[in-house]
Amino acid sequence: TASWNLEPGESWKQGSATALMPTPSSRALAFALCMASATAEPSACLAGHLLPTVLLVGGQKCGSTSLHTDLVRRLEGLVHVSPGKGISGSGNKEVAYYNNDARYAKGRAWYTSLFPECPGPGHGRTVAIDSTPMAHMHGTSARVYETIPPRLRPQLRIILIVRNPIDRLWSYHGHFKNSEPVDDFVATVLTNTSRCASNQGIDPRSNGLFGALCVPESVRGGLYAGQLAEWVGAFSAEQVALVSFHGYVGLPHRVLSDLGKFIGLPLITYRVRMLAKRKQGRARRELKAWPREQGDVKKQKNPWREAVRLNARDNAPMSQSSRNALESFYAPHNAWLLRMLKLPKYVKLVSSPVAPASAFTLDSLLSVSK
Repeated sequence: TASWNLEPGESWKQGSATALMPTPSSRALAFALCMASATAEPSACLAGHLLPTVLLVGGQKCGSTSLHTDLVRRLEGLVHVSPGKGISGSGNKEVAYYNNDARYAKGRAWYTSLFPECPGPGHGRTVAIDSTPMAHMHGTSARVYETIPPRLRPQLRIILIVRNPIDRLWSYHGHFKNSEPVDDFVATVLTNTSRCASNQGIDPRSNGLFGALCVPESVRGGLYAGQLAEWVGAFSAEQVALVSFHGYVGLPHRVLSDLGKFIGLPLITYRVRMLAKRKQGRARRELKAWPREQGDVKKQKNPWREAVRLNARDNAPMSQSSRNALESFYAPHNAWLLRMLKLPKYVKLVSSPVAPASAFTLDSLLSVSK
């Protein structure tokens, strides 16, 4: 299997912000490398169905719905839960298995049955993705470890997309608690978090706060250092990809290309898509609907800037005093994340579009997309 960090013949380097795509020749090479990876890692089949080996674990309210949609649409061979078998309101994105006690008790065979049947001989590698947000729930990584058979664990790929924790909490309020004034909501969750930390004997500025189950879900969802540490601890850094929400909105093709290499599936490019559709007589309509690659046109709108609104809502504004309180609370936890990414344990962590992971900055996390 080829190294994710360096593709022979690539015309760009990890971390380059100016060249978003490989050259045509290196793109073909990347496709060949993906096919070589597919030969080494066949589809993960159990009892005739695909066991998801790609987990988009969150973060919750960080653009995971849009990222899931783009990945399934743009990666050749990536499939989601079978139609009608996802949890209500999530479409084909979530099944809430690992983070739901009642569903988890039904067992692995039931979970696998929710996904498509295994492809027949000669079909090529097919990979299933489960995009249930669960990184904010302490202990879900252990359930994943127990569920995935040892022979398939090396194939597991975990994706965590992170967003400014203040904006994430604000979006959480708009989604779940919009009947309560946002400033009252902020005051309540911060008070409850402080009380929880005091009762547990935990410093609210420490990374250990993530493990306190009494911390409100709305707050715990922004404690990214604890989430990342749990997943890297259960598996390995090279099996985990960290995505910046701001980077995904600004450089969507770069993020999808990086994640395609990480998963081991080729990106469906505009030209490949057009050739397939032209044979079906729908080329003109597809031309308007499908985003073009860099270089096809000089000026183009970024369709993913609207895609991140797939699961967005119009939220009530938050006062500056509430933002200041949240900034003060999250500052030490953001610092924990940045320090962790510079540790030797996280050297092989995949990061996009900022790479390597040690180059991740506070601005990468806190920037707000326009």
